Amino acid sequence: IRTDDGAAVMFSLQGRTFFDGETGKQLLLTLFEAEDERYQWLNQTLCVLEGVIDAERLAMRARVYACKHELA
Repeated sequence: IRTDDGAAVMFSLQGRTFFDGETGKQLLLTLFEAEDERYQWLNQTLCVLEGVIDAERLAMRARVYACKHELA
């Protein structure tokens, strides 16, 4: 993807997609790779994507959550 301020951020998705009728539901591990200093924090962040696919409209909605390390 390219951010609004022009940085390139690569990402990979891995996980599960299943359909319940015409609706696809997704739970995906999301990893990012960024060379731009402003986004390098993403390189150490594990994220989870929760998505919904509308097969009839060929549309997808998703939320991405960053997991926070809290163990000492």
